[in-house]
Amino acid sequence: MDSIVRRTCLVHIARSRILGLRHTSTATTTAPPPTRHTLPSTTSPPTTTSSRSKPSSPASSSPAKEIAPPKPVDLQRYHVSSPPTPAQQTYAHRYFQNPASPPIHLWTAAKFSTIPRSPYPEVCFVGRSNVGKSSLLNAVFGRPKEKIARVSSKAGHTKTLNAFGVGGSQRDTAAKEPLKQLMSGALVVVDTPGYGYHSRQEWGPEINKFFEKRKQLRKVFLLIDALHGIKPRDLVLLQHFETVGIDYQIVLSKVDRIVMTDSKVPGAEKLARQVAKLDKIYQEVEEQLTTLDEGKRRKNRDVLAASAEKQIKGLQGWGGGAKIGIEAVRWAVLKACGFVLRCGKSWVCDAHSLRSTDPGSKTFL
Repeated sequence: MDSIVRRTCLVHIARSRILGLRHTSTATTTAPPPTRHTLPSTTSPPTTTSSRSKPSSPASSSPAKEIAPPKPVDLQRYHVSSPPTPAQQTYAHRYFQNPASPPIHLWTAAKFSTIPRSPYPEVCFVGRSNVGKSSLLNAVFGRPKEKIARVSSKAGHTKTLNAFGVGGSQRDTAAKEPLKQLMSGALVVVDTPGYGYHSRQEWGPEINKFFEKRKQLRKVFLLIDALHGIKPRDLVLLQHFETVGIDYQIVLSKVDRIVMTDSKVPGAEKLARQVAKLDKIYQEVEEQLTTLDEGKRRKNRDVLAASAEKQIKGLQGWGGGAKIGIEAVRWAVLKACGFVLRCGKSWVCDAHSLRSTDPGSKTFL
């Protein structure tokens, strides 16, 4: 009996060994070879790409052509003088926004005979009613929130001549009269009443007296709405300036409505298209100015463009919070008042540079 049981057990053991050998042989033939785990190389990146990544097309692989945004001087038209250098722009910015010599109101006059005498050079801003003179002046002063020059949406709000003292190394705060507080290196900016809609006819003779008889006056800045261009009343005043010999500078105001049509800063490509529209407006203005020459040889004139509302950040010369073209207007004011660089170190008001280079213009000294 024991032999039978023993024989049976040996048969089962032999069968199990045979089945085990068969199982292991089939598993080794069908199973994939073992993978060898290696560290990634630090010198060459893996060549496999993700399933989500798209193959690069020939168009996307080539770099896109960039359109360089226009520089600030490209928005201006300098036919006679030269555009301000970066050093001149920096000086103009610091001059008008010097915390030690903020703009102050000097005097208000409705008649020329009541205007006080002054030893400082003067410039004045003039234009049609609601052309934006007061807003532009506040931008030039660098303090638009203070509204030094009164601003109103109602046309013809400014009804008198208003003078403001700007610049100077320091102020005599002990003096009671504002005009006596100014010291060396200062200048005076005059805001005039608008002409045209809602303006009074009797203001014309008094302002003409200021243009023709004020010895301190160096230049008249005539503001033209960039959207509407030169109007017949503007041409009449410009012809008077040419006849009498009054030095003037044309400034296209509200230019942001052309180069910045929305609240966002335009990209380089869109800005280039908007500047092209501005070029057409410049051409129309220059064609209108040829009528002042009365058939004589065409006279070249500088035309500036500015905005009191918006600025373009990131472009050279627009920094410091200044609005579009304000630095160009500031430098034009300083240049008209005779500020020149002395020995490459300091700026002074040179009396000899106050005389106009145009032989037919009027000398105010």
